[in-house]
Amino acid sequence: MLRMAGHRACVLGVVLALLSAPVMNGPSVVRRCHQCPSSCPMHAHRAAGCHHATGPRCHEAAGLALRSTCRHQADAGVPAPAFRGIMRPVTPENPAVVAAPLILSARVVHDAPCAAERSAPLETTRRRRRDGGAEEALMRKHLGAVGLLLSGIAAGSAHAHGVVGERAFIEPFIAEDVNPKNEFVIGRPEWDHSRDGRTLSLGFGLEKKISDRFSLTLDSAWLDITPRPAAEPHASGFDNLGITLKYAFFIDPVHEAIASVALESSAPTGTEKVGAEQNAAFKPFLLYGKGANELPDALRYLRPLAVQGDAGFEISTDPARTTTLAHNVAVEYSIPYLQQAVRDFALPWPVSNFIADTEFSCEHGVNGEEHGRSKVFTTPGFVYMDRFVELGVAGRFPLNQAAHDELDWGVVFIVDLFIDDILPWTRWQPIGGMAPPTPMPGTSES
Repeated sequence: MLRMAGHRACVLGVVLALLSAPVMNGPSVVRRCHQCPSSCPMHAHRAAGCHHATGPRCHEAAGLALRSTCRHQADAGVPAPAFRGIMRPVTPENPAVVAAPLILSARVVHDAPCAAERSAPLETTRRRRRDGGAEEALMRKHLGAVGLLLSGIAAGSAHAHGVVGERAFIEPFIAEDVNPKNEFVIGRPEWDHSRDGRTLSLGFGLEKKISDRFSLTLDSAWLDITPRPAAEPHASGFDNLGITLKYAFFIDPVHEAIASVALESSAPTGTEKVGAEQNAAFKPFLLYGKGANELPDALRYLRPLAVQGDAGFEISTDPARTTTLAHNVAVEYSIPYLQQAVRDFALPWPVSNFIADTEFSCEHGVNGEEHGRSKVFTTPGFVYMDRFVELGVAGRFPLNQAAHDELDWGVVFIVDLFIDDILPWTRWQPIGGMAPPTPMPGTSES
């Protein structure tokens, strides 16, 4: 069963929108005064302006039977009092007309005895009824506006990127995202501290879908290196340009599983003094993602867990450079998934949009100078993700001595914009034309 973020707000919006529609009064509309029985069903008086002089006959003409005689028929020439009162639920003792699209049940209690109503001028009574109708129409407009606003908020807070079934995968800090999508990483700042000095990296990238399952990514980074020895020069400049083609060949929404293949190439466009390689490099790799939705009920609170990662060889055209086998794994725990698909704890915003993420990165030298040497890092953090943006922060730490020789500690940030919802025209694809909006969790198609 699909239970999306903002579900309660969406339902409330629909209810308020329905309340803004014109209302039909059924036989559950009851009018009371001090001179009639406690139950006097004066049907359709408000809509038709029925006069009391007609008495029960007006109701019989509508095919409705009265259980008691209305004492108002003695009040000849006095129109029915204007409708004002409070709504109450329809009960078996006071049924509503089932054929009506929307029926409100209300009990109206006059503020004064019927004698006072009879003494009021006819024009005053009509004006009162007319003013009451105008106020009700204005209230319907206000309710409709509030309903549409709440529906929009509910849609805006839902997660709709990297969707597979009810699962929304994040853009990881280090690992490659398994999902082809339209996004603009306007900033991926990383601050690394090591025994050799400090490095500031400002990464950025743009991914554009070519078709529903195929995307092209361009990315790079600006580097600023401050060596620890004062004699060493400070260096800054751009890294090489990365170009990645990605294709999702397997998508299973029922099991929240997805697999892709990708080819990343690095063009030698960067500044050599910041460490940019002067030879082209390639990395063919496999990407995968899987949600834990199949766990039994006893482990249902682990269902928000998901894993995504990538594995492949980094190969340089320079034979002297080391070929590296790289494997990155991201383990995620989604609070939105917990709220929507497991149990709603009514967590407040922005906590309800948090996703915890812990990543593990391994680099193993296959040949060259780093042959047989492995470096293992971990990157624990969390992200905030809604329909338009992903914001995150994580720490980066070495897990073995080889990794510690390269890094003491680091901090990584991410600011990722989902441009297909911010700029709908970006959903256009060279293959397939204009694509529909990204599906909400629980509605993605393979």
